Amino acid sequence: MAATEVAASDVIKLMLQFCKENSLQRTMQVLQEESGTTMNTVESVDSFISDINNGRWDSVLSQILTLSLPQAKLVNLYEQVRACAWGGGGALPRDAPCAATRRSAAQRGAARRSGRRDAAR
Repeated sequence: MAATEVAASDVIKLMLQFCKENSLQRTMQVLQEESGTTMNTVESVDSFISDINNGRWDSVLSQILTLSLPQAKLVNLYEQVRACAWGGGGALPRDAPCAATRRSAAQRGAARRSGRRDAAR
């Protein structure tokens, strides 16, 4: 019988999934810290997208704390949050949608290339 090799990170991810499904949060956290492996998921993709689209940045930021995202994506996200929360001269109401969230990537890119902050809003 041939042995099947399984990557250690895959075994850890399976263990993390078990911990998550059985509400073993502390065990899951310690396992992630000690192994350096994360599940890299959010609880609900639909909720996460809704939070982004509706400007619930406190929820978005708390959810991404557990994710391993590339540095460039984190910078883009933090810039988006900053633009929405502080771009209008003050903090928006907690659940207020941000017009910048609906702005197209082309508009953001054009504003960035021109160096004009006012065009980016």
